[in-house]
Amino acid sequence: MNNAVQSVLATLLLLPVSHVQSQSWETELLGTLPKPLNLNGTIVHQNRLYTVGGDSDSGFNAECFSVELKGDGGTLNWRLERPLPYNLIYLGNAVVVHQGWLHIVGGQKTVDKPGAEYERYSHPKALSAKIQPDGTLGDWLASPEWQNAGDVGSAAVSDSRNLWVIGGLLPNNQSTTNAINKAQINEEGVITGWEESTPLPSTLHFHAAYHHNGSIFVAGGKRTEDNTSISNRVFRSTIAQDGTLTQWTLLPQVLPYPVSTGAGITTPQALFLIGGRTRDGLLQKIQYWDPSGTSSDPWSVVDTTIPNSFYSSGAYHQESHSLLIPGGRYTLNYMDIGSELIRVKLPTQLPIATPEPGTFASSLHDCSLDLPTARQLALDQNKTLLIVTMLPTIERSTRFAESLCTSEHLPADWVVGQLNIETHRDEARHLGILQVGILALISPDGSIQKRSTLPYDATWVGLNKGIETAAP
Repeated sequence: MNNAVQSVLATLLLLPVSHVQSQSWETELLGTLPKPLNLNGTIVHQNRLYTVGGDSDSGFNAECFSVELKGDGGTLNWRLERPLPYNLIYLGNAVVVHQGWLHIVGGQKTVDKPGAEYERYSHPKALSAKIQPDGTLGDWLASPEWQNAGDVGSAAVSDSRNLWVIGGLLPNNQSTTNAINKAQINEEGVITGWEESTPLPSTLHFHAAYHHNGSIFVAGGKRTEDNTSISNRVFRSTIAQDGTLTQWTLLPQVLPYPVSTGAGITTPQALFLIGGRTRDGLLQKIQYWDPSGTSSDPWSVVDTTIPNSFYSSGAYHQESHSLLIPGGRYTLNYMDIGSELIRVKLPTQLPIATPEPGTFASSLHDCSLDLPTARQLALDQNKTLLIVTMLPTIERSTRFAESLCTSEHLPADWVVGQLNIETHRDEARHLGILQVGILALISPDGSIQKRSTLPYDATWVGLNKGIETAAP
């Protein structure tokens, strides 16, 4: 562990932003894990914290540990639970408890091989263990595989009746998906199959998912493997009586900091997103939002000195009203793994703590809006729509689109939508656009204000600075 990390751990204070008046967010080091861990999954059930799988400084891990939580902290007496049948990683937002079962949904299976570091395998299924009355775990049962959803970087979420797996990288890391599958669960709580549910409006992986008051929320994540596609968007879908999901709505409450791989935690008060990776580096902040508040309440931000906030996981402990973060990574270095169990004690009343102007990401525009979603957002918020044409197979066109919507010079009352001229040919013909790299400015009433004549030319909308126009 480097000196900088040791210095942080010596103080371990949570510092509120300047205009959160006299709110006390106590952060403490509860103790250490049995071994350093990241890419692990975490859940709390009846005053016991479980951490499963992950990566350690000694290699990938199939071990599961649990510890009884005491309101005053106290000594941590870790217990080794029944191990997984194989190593599993990328479990940060993929573990839930449902009807007394601990479910690990998706992830990536790894196998050590002689003469090689390891081999990776797809894992499009759930591993489930019944939690016994004494807190020990029963035998692990594997569910049937799902057919169209992701595994690595997917998110799992459940209510009292249902369980869903949302987004992720498709098996063998081929591409990111927007697919959602709902588990078929028998009377004993065992997953017997999967059925398709309403997909997200956009592909996502390494996002957070939450269940709160009859709705599912999805926040952040990455649309592609490129870090410029890290998202600040938040989607919402309502759970119908039969367990189906309504069409997803893109909310105006965007994350102040676009982030992926953050730890998503639901509490009765709010949705929390801890740390993660931004488009520029790592984020040592907690973002939170009360979805039951007024429609105008934004996400709030609190600065932290939690050092291990990358590829971490977390859970809420009701008795101590706190967030628990076991392990995680200090830096982008895959060997810089944490062994701390950190507790963040939440204030009784959460303040609305928006970032000071200029302290958050330079642009709140997201690069991953497809045209129908962008058009609806512009209509709902009476904003101007800037359409940019592209084809995923033409790298220059995708880089041009990405640089447009991350430009700090983009007006706040504009929405950027990407028009794939192959999949939306009728729309392209209607706009008179037959090639990639063309811009069209659409008024809130739907009329065309202006359209570029030359490809990759952003000067006519005043966005010539910092826009990717050169050929690769």
